[in-house]
Amino acid sequence: MRNKVKRVIILIMCAVLFIQGCGSVKEEKRPTFEYYFDMDYWNIMPLEKSYYPTQEDLEADIVETVSEIEELLGVQAWWMNAAPNAETIGFDVDIRKSGTSFAYKMPKTDSSRVEVQLILNLGSGVDGAIAHELTHIMIDSDFAFSLSLEEGLCNYVQSQVGAYPDMVEYGWDIEEFIKRYLEYGIHVSGFSSEEVQEIVDTIGVSGSGYPYGNTSDRAALWYIYSQSFVSYLIRVYGVEKVVDLVRNGIDENSYEEYLGISFSTVKSEWLAYLEALEPVMTEQEMADAMMSIRVK
Repeated sequence: MRNKVKRVIILIMCAVLFIQGCGSVKEEKRPTFEYYFDMDYWNIMPLEKSYYPTQEDLEADIVETVSEIEELLGVQAWWMNAAPNAETIGFDVDIRKSGTSFAYKMPKTDSSRVEVQLILNLGSGVDGAIAHELTHIMIDSDFAFSLSLEEGLCNYVQSQVGAYPDMVEYGWDIEEFIKRYLEYGIHVSGFSSEEVQEIVDTIGVSGSGYPYGNTSDRAALWYIYSQSFVSYLIRVYGVEKVVDLVRNGIDENSYEEYLGISFSTVKSEWLAYLEALEPVMTEQEMADAMMSIRVK
């Protein structure tokens, strides 16, 4: 009887080990990262005082940032849809003194090697741009139905793992910062209430184009309003549902499908939340926060 029980236990243990083994086989191993730079930026640009005084620092931060985005958004194996056989991902990095930062989407390929391009603008802060642009690549959305949602999500990630975490160190709340920034931007730009409403009307709607370009005062407010909207959605509905909406949504009806609430209703609730928010941070503290981020 004892031998029979012992055999049963052994069989159960073997079965468990077999199942665990099968599970481990299915785990996707992240491809090796390689890096290419168009020139020796560290000899021609003032990077010694930046977050990346050496090329090795920048490469290490890309690896760390990818890991943080995987964890934050739950997008492990993010390369699989575009490049399921990828063994190597090459990052072609171009650092510029001016202009805008952007990233090319990962191309669809069956090759074991795939390359993506990162254009980083030194003037706008390379450290924050890396998190933002990597998010564009990693959410693997060829053309999100709402560019406002996609850019808002990228800004949200940037606020969590990019330049803005400095705010946590100083006790600043990101939602307060967003509202103060909006108030400050509207005041400095001199926008009328009608002009502000025009910008708000574009937030979260269907559309794959930039309504105000990339560098205008209106564009700056559009980015921050988009971030505020996405931050609200994540706080209320959770990051998984919001990421699914951004990646797989088709049109404004998709809010109902992925969040269980209509677009018009959730947008009204976000605006009511934003209106009721009373930041503790003063305008001067907000200005100091901006200066701290820029200096670093």
